[in-house]
Amino acid sequence: MPSRFVRNGVIYKECPKCGEEKPNDTAHYYRSGKHRDGTQKFYSLCKECCKQRDKKERTDRSEISRERHKRRMRARQRAWVRLGQEWPERFQELYAEELFREGPVPKKETP
Repeated sequence: MPSRFVRNGVIYKECPKCGEEKPNDTAHYYRSGKHRDGTQKFYSLCKECCKQRDKKERTDRSEISRERHKRRMRARQRAWVRLGQEWPERFQELYAEELFREGPVPKKETP
């Protein structure tokens, strides 16, 4: 059976993912523009399949972004360690500022 056909004066279309035959209208398919003659274009996937696909893509993207965040934090930690090894005086100043961010940095008393 073709992907589009007419039944009782209504154009039906088969979703290639789920295989269901649904009316070719805005209730079942998302619009994707207009043809040259002015009739509506619709996506090939039905709305339910589009929603499932988008949900899967969002979860995949969130996992990827979590991994990127972990890599950035590990790189930042390595940079702090390298800074402490290469410039211990400067690292101590930076670390003191980081520790006492709420208030002033305590000064050492000289005897």
